[in-house]
Amino acid sequence: MDALESHFICEILSAEWYDGAGKGIDRCSIDEADKICKQVIKNLQAESSSTEAFLINLSALAGGPLMSRLRMTRRDQGTVSQYECQWKMRFGSIEGDFTIRATVDHSVDSASLERGPEDAEESWKKRYLDLRQQIKERDSVVGSLKRGIMDALVVSNQFTSM
Repeated sequence: MDALESHFICEILSAEWYDGAGKGIDRCSIDEADKICKQVIKNLQAESSSTEAFLINLSALAGGPLMSRLRMTRRDQGTVSQYECQWKMRFGSIEGDFTIRATVDHSVDSASLERGPEDAEESWKKRYLDLRQQIKERDSVVGSLKRGIMDALVVSNQFTSM
């Protein structure tokens, strides 16, 4: 679950951000992205009719290379913010639009008070940087796997052409 949450946090942090009127705004903090991520996953689980539906929706959230860049809209109401996460998924000519909404209360929680906001932010920065490294390593492995498959297909094709 940590890897998926970290992936979604990275997507949120690199998303295009807008206010309720459609005007571009600054991206959120890592802590805010974590809260959005956790709330979105809770909402998906609560709104899914079955375990399978939850897992399918979760895989749509993970997206991977089929997913377009995430678009985030924030509507602030005091200490509460409403978020709308929008993206497209495409497979060939098949395209689907996805929207997930989440409401997050930004009032200070006890964990932040105990550790201090600087420690919490540093912890998330470390998690984010660790995840980026894991993604680079995974992409390298996937690239090697793809090259290996292509090489095997080329060799296989050479033998069938003879």
